[in-house]
Amino acid sequence: MTRTENIPTSRSSPSWIPILSWGLLGVALVLGAWLRSRGLLWGLPESYYFDEEHFVKRALAFGTGDLNPHWFHKPAFFMYVLFIEYGIYYGVGSLTGLFSGTEDFAVSFFLDPGPFYLIGRSTVCCLGVGSIVLVHQLGWRLFSPLVGSIAALVFAVNPGAIEACKVVKADAPSAFLGLLSLVFLCHMLSAGEGSRKKRHDILAGFFAGLGTATKYYPMVLGLPLVLAHITREIRSGRRAFTPRILLGPFALLLGFFVGSPYNFLDSTWIQEAVVQRFLPVVGEGVAVQNDATYMNQGTIQAILDFGAVLLSADGMGMILGGLSLLGLVWFSVRGGAAGRILVSVTLFFSGLCVVFNPSYVEARHLAILYPILAVSVGFLFVDVGKKFFSGKAPWLAWSGVLLFGVIFSAVYVVRESAILLLPDARNLARTWFEAKVPAGSKVLLDEGHVKLRPTISNLQEHLAMAKKLQQDEEDQAFTRHLPRYYNFLLLAAEKDPSPRYDIVNFYHPWWKKREEGEGAMNFVRGQDRRMGNPVLQRGVNDLDFYLERGYRYVVTKSDVYKKYLKEPMASDFPSFNRFYRSMEDRLELIKQFGSSGSRICVFRLPQEDPKEEERSGDERD
Repeated sequence: MTRTENIPTSRSSPSWIPILSWGLLGVALVLGAWLRSRGLLWGLPESYYFDEEHFVKRALAFGTGDLNPHWFHKPAFFMYVLFIEYGIYYGVGSLTGLFSGTEDFAVSFFLDPGPFYLIGRSTVCCLGVGSIVLVHQLGWRLFSPLVGSIAALVFAVNPGAIEACKVVKADAPSAFLGLLSLVFLCHMLSAGEGSRKKRHDILAGFFAGLGTATKYYPMVLGLPLVLAHITREIRSGRRAFTPRILLGPFALLLGFFVGSPYNFLDSTWIQEAVVQRFLPVVGEGVAVQNDATYMNQGTIQAILDFGAVLLSADGMGMILGGLSLLGLVWFSVRGGAAGRILVSVTLFFSGLCVVFNPSYVEARHLAILYPILAVSVGFLFVDVGKKFFSGKAPWLAWSGVLLFGVIFSAVYVVRESAILLLPDARNLARTWFEAKVPAGSKVLLDEGHVKLRPTISNLQEHLAMAKKLQQDEEDQAFTRHLPRYYNFLLLAAEKDPSPRYDIVNFYHPWWKKREEGEGAMNFVRGQDRRMGNPVLQRGVNDLDFYLERGYRYVVTKSDVYKKYLKEPMASDFPSFNRFYRSMEDRLELIKQFGSSGSRICVFRLPQEDPKEEERSGDERD
């Protein structure tokens, strides 16, 4: 197996190099597994992360027999994996007497959703740990065992990759499959002279396709598949451009289809992704803007914002992130064909992010890049050390820079995850509320931060709205299974003795730049339905509107509502600004839960409220 010439291999290196390499890999696996599993139970039995809740509910909806997700913002492969796991859970539960039938199984989710979220989180966590092994393989097969072990250690403590493993989301699973593709791509590059093993092309493409069917990001691997094929053919003295060049991209499309077939069988994805999203951006550049796109600030600003996320403590961190960028440059100069292909993946993916989601990227969105960046750090460390450092002192200083970056990231992750080990403030608030506030009280619940149980009449109203929405054939992505969903909620309500409240939820139109219309309204447009709950209202009315209808409690979150009290949110969302100002001025804060920066707040109408006394006097007259 050929590797880049200037990287020491286990054959040419001192005898202690293999021992160091395997030792670093062991540390990486133990440390990475601990950091990824730390706080895995946060929030349970509830989930307070809307995307996580959405993935689980979509997977359970496949149990109706309809395997079309009808929603293509995310492809379906990971949802199918969850569906299979929940099927196994149901089978085991049926054999042990935990479930008496499929209806009992479905109702169990609404009574205690904790096991469902834990199954999904455990799957994501295991794939995250498995990715450490694949990063090691990537660095080892392309360069040397030591490069692979250092890369594994850097990746093990990467905050962005670890964050992606804490929730039921597709970022870490998609990155795992993308890594599998890159490992087989390594086999393509390292194949000996005269080798024409098609299975490397097929497996590299197929796993890239499955990764794309999990989250669209690994689609960028189509380009390096072609480059790797060309590189291998030229090395072997064959023509670069033959029909076989299409084998990898074809396998990618096949994997995409196998993992998420309705992206092709249902015209919705083509309409949304290509016609409404891709073509306008290609035609008009990054200046194109619509309701689904965050405010564009120009290409240069978008690049700066992308880099800021990458170098943030939540991403790679300043030290390891800076080394990884230097490593990409070093890849280009000293990494040979393998290094240049990894650089091409990084640049291609980064360019797509800047063009299609300008100035909007989160640390977890870069999950597919972190393995490549970790390998670039390992390559930089070993090659620069070998080329420029001959004595112990320079090597110790150079190692100290790397070690300091690893320790900094590990400490940051430990500190940030410490809050996940504490009792969740939202669960504490619900327990207190159910103990102190009489059942049936009228409550304004902000964005579902606390999972209070609605009354039977609330659920019946939602069921009626769901049936009405189901008749709308224009957009059923979020409405097809809603009546069944609320029927199960009603069944669960009959078995659940917990206190229930007359609740009005008001949701924030977070995907919009400013408020459209005054007051609360139901979701009526397809775009709004896809981004929010179509049964519940978005926006909020004046406080008096709710007081006149007997609502006396508001449950909200301090860091959420206070942003509407300051500019520019105050001007962009005047209804929310008026409501929260009135809430602070006229309602009494009776209880708080959580840290000073982000608290669950319970407000109540005080008895001496003058408007309340005026209304009471009118009623007496």
